[in-house]
Amino acid sequence: MKKILLIIFLIFVSCEKKNQVTDTVEFIKACWVNGESDFEFNGIKIKEENCCEACVSLAINLYFDVDFDVTKNQWWYDMRKLVKKSDTNKEKLLSLHKALVEEAVKIGDVRFKKMSDSIVGDILD
Repeated sequence: MKKILLIIFLIFVSCEKKNQVTDTVEFIKACWVNGESDFEFNGIKIKEENCCEACVSLAINLYFDVDFDVTKNQWWYDMRKLVKKSDTNKEKLLSLHKALVEEAVKIGDVRFKKMSDSIVGDILD
């Protein structure tokens, strides 16, 4: 019985992680597609003051469950520190990057892939 419960738990955790990556990819894609236009994603209102790079940073904040200030350059340093803090965080970022690259291939947008590569590269730098 314990083994069955453990298997169910592991499946649930695995599905939850996949959904979290998928949601983050969709959020970042929405930031990319909408640019400076106002839009809403899962109840989060994006306006001109938090669009573009700040929007992508907000999506990554939600993915890592942190509240770094997306309007300041300090965000990059905070993310670098977070990712360097543990291998788990680094793997989480690399997992997101892989999903973003797959989405770029799926939608056929080379610039979206370059943007994804740049973000992850800058954080890992």
